[in-house]
Amino acid sequence: MSLSGSRGDDADTGNFSAGITVNTVSELVGGSGVTVDGVLVKDGGVTASAGFLCDVISEVTTGAGVYVDGAWFKDGSGTFGGAGVITDDLTEKTTSSGITCNSNLAVVASKTLSVDTISEKTAAAGVTIDGALIKDGAFNGPVKHSYYAFTSFSGTQSLNNITTTKITLNTADEDPLSMADTSTNYTITVPVAGIWLIVGTVEFASGSGTRSVNLYVGGTNNVYQYQLFDGSRSEITSVQSVGVLALSASAVIDLRAYQASGGSLDVTSAKLRAVLLSLT
Repeated sequence: MSLSGSRGDDADTGNFSAGITVNTVSELVGGSGVTVDGVLVKDGGVTASAGFLCDVISEVTTGAGVYVDGAWFKDGSGTFGGAGVITDDLTEKTTSSGITCNSNLAVVASKTLSVDTISEKTAAAGVTIDGALIKDGAFNGPVKHSYYAFTSFSGTQSLNNITTTKITLNTADEDPLSMADTSTNYTITVPVAGIWLIVGTVEFASGSGTRSVNLYVGGTNNVYQYQLFDGSRSEITSVQSVGVLALSASAVIDLRAYQASGGSLDVTSAKLRAVLLSLT
């Protein structure tokens, strides 16, 4: 059977539940194409606003491959244009074979790469991250910065006789990780657990009697003390206390001084240094 009309507005219409089998469907109005359930077929092209659903797209010319919106698929591989591949999930095709990237893989600014394991591609070569080589459980490369803080006090601070007094370390000489409090508590807080080198130095004005420098952790624990027993000093005296301490993260260090000159005695200068030696 055939359906026809002499004008574009008087063609017969019909509903064929079993479908229509034909060799050719031609446009009725020249140049308008043929629309089948929202899919426009015109001049050898297909436009489908709702997407194109199929199980297989095959090349029409043997060996030529198939182009999909600028992406070329040929012989089981794909070549994608400047827009790259946008996907929610990238999964290996063959179980346990993994995914191989044959070009550089870049993560855009402000984004992160989250993985459980980074393995070397070439056996025994190690993995290089921004110039630092990680190989066989060891790290080789320049250290851009470490954990450290250097604070100091200059001017004068009066110490009462036979009284242990916290030094007002009000200047951060070096503090790249903002470990020092130089305005309120005059402390250094270590950000990570590890073995730390702590050095405290205090200069006392001239006077008699005992002088000592104390390193405190947590405000109450006097972990290191160095005392100078001297009956009389006519010049400024420098006393230093040094400790290598196993500290937990967030441990708070401060510097204190003591003198027994029989009266008040000034501190003329002081320094507190904290440097991480190794992580624990």
